[in-house]
Amino acid sequence: MGDVVVDVLTRSKPDVLLDDEMLERSVWADFKGRRIRLLPPEDLLLMKAVAASEDTPRYWYDAIGIAARSDLDWDYLTMRARSGGARRVLAVLIYAQSNDVAVPLEPLRELAELVLGRREDATAGSAR
Repeated sequence: MGDVVVDVLTRSKPDVLLDDEMLERSVWADFKGRRIRLLPPEDLLLMKAVAASEDTPRYWYDAIGIAARSDLDWDYLTMRARSGGARRVLAVLIYAQSNDVAVPLEPLRELAELVLGRREDATAGSAR
């Protein structure tokens, strides 16, 4: 597009794929005089959380910034994290909350139950 650099991502590490649901929830924004389509913030947070590594530590903080500055659909984020990245998203949200980012308790509970198991399951397992 001339002097405008455009990244077109269809797959993010590890296997977060651009799908119809993500496209339906995408948002339009103006950038340097052009109208462009952006990922919904929930999917971008998920992608940043799961792709963060030693080489890309800023992704972790990008995800926290998204949580801090976006009006997130927490149910959608939790649902997307369930299909890949629940542990990472839970960790990011707990860390964000420890830095006074307003993260509701319900997504934390849902992801913690998914990652750690339900309390009843854990109690039954310890009685063995």
